Amino acid sequence: MKKFFGFFAVVAAMVLAISCKDVPKTGVENVDDVVANLTELVQKGDASAIQAKLTEVKDYIVKMANENSEVIAPYVAKIKEFIATNKEKLTSVLGNNAIANGLVSAVEALPDDAAAIKEAAAKLADFSGVAEGAQDAVEGAVEGAQDAVEGAVEGAKDAVEGAVEGVKDAAADAVQAGKDAVNDAKDAAAEKVNEAKEAAAGKIDDAAAAAKKKLGL
Repeated sequence: MKKFFGFFAVVAAMVLAISCKDVPKTGVENVDDVVANLTELVQKGDASAIQAKLTEVKDYIVKMANENSEVIAPYVAKIKEFIATNKEKLTSVLGNNAIANGLVSAVEALPDDAAAIKEAAAKLADFSGVAEGAQDAVEGAVEGAQDAVEGAVEGAKDAVEGAVEGVKDAAADAVQAGKDAVNDAKDAAAEKVNEAKEAAAGKIDDAAAAAKKKLGL
């Protein structure tokens, strides 16, 4: 009976070992899995997921540089190789994402020597706060540019409306001036007509008086 259970335990252990061997590692411990995952994300154009994965990679590098510097050098080398191979695609996908671009640059700038990586890991650990500040600056600049554009458009609209109002006022003034000139001309003409009538009436009266005088009337 003991031999049977012993044999069963051995078989179970072998099956478990084979099963575990076929299960791929997750997370960031296996650099080949990381590279495959990043490659897939670049092809999908998923900038947010790339940023999240690179953040995990950064944290893992910092951790392993302090705990097991012998392992981290080849790991960093593989990640740097991926970045160099896909730099153009990464730049296109990440666009103006300051954090993701900063992570790429930070990992790309890591040295190759294990001891040097360990020394650089301290600076890499503080990267997140600096990157977030850069991202805030980018977003602030974009918002400022949008406000400036909106202000310029609003100012242009006001200028156009003001110009239209000015033209309307000038036209109204011109029409009124024309009316006033016509009225003045009418008044002047009427006055001349009256003067002519009065002059004509005077001449008629004078002529009549002269005629009467000649006739002895």
